[in-house]
Amino acid sequence: MKKLFLATCALGTITSAAASADESRWPKWYLGLHGSLPYVADNDLERGGVNVGEASFDSGWGAGASLGYMPSGGSSGGMGSVFDALRLEFEYRHAENDIDSVSTIPVLTAGDLKLNSYMGNIFYVIANDSKFKPYVGFGLGYANLDMNAPALGATGDDNVFAYQGLLGVYYEPDLIPYTQWGVGYRDWE
Repeated sequence: MKKLFLATCALGTITSAAASADESRWPKWYLGLHGSLPYVADNDLERGGVNVGEASFDSGWGAGASLGYMPSGGSSGGMGSVFDALRLEFEYRHAENDIDSVSTIPVLTAGDLKLNSYMGNIFYVIANDSKFKPYVGFGLGYANLDMNAPALGATGDDNVFAYQGLLGVYYEPDLIPYTQWGVGYRDWE
């Protein structure tokens, strides 16, 4: 494979933490749980520098956790500086996609691609007075890609530098304090 493109749509991201009575809506530290539907673009297969076909992948599943820090304590509205709107986070994510087909092999090919990533993310949360908080972000880190396709002679893993772009929106329900639900998009390479 020359290049792996992974787009993740995070569904039902939950972020929660405990707070002391003197802090604002949010404490400074938080924990997050993530579920996702990763998509892997079709990839060229090469053997000895020669293109031998193309692999396509099924939609997969992913899960992860994060530990983050909000310098402002998540106070909404009236954020004084850009620094107050930042969110810093360490994230672990696991994702799996099955191989759907390979162009040079007419039958369904058994195999899968697994990803384990460790990312440092920085988010900019756009301040407003609503319960919906849009964000943009960027992450850098390390990933382990594990391909298991014995019929193709493609087994093994590779450790790579990774980066991702993040875009989405959080919702803060009043009925569940210290919780955010979010939907987002991650473009990972």
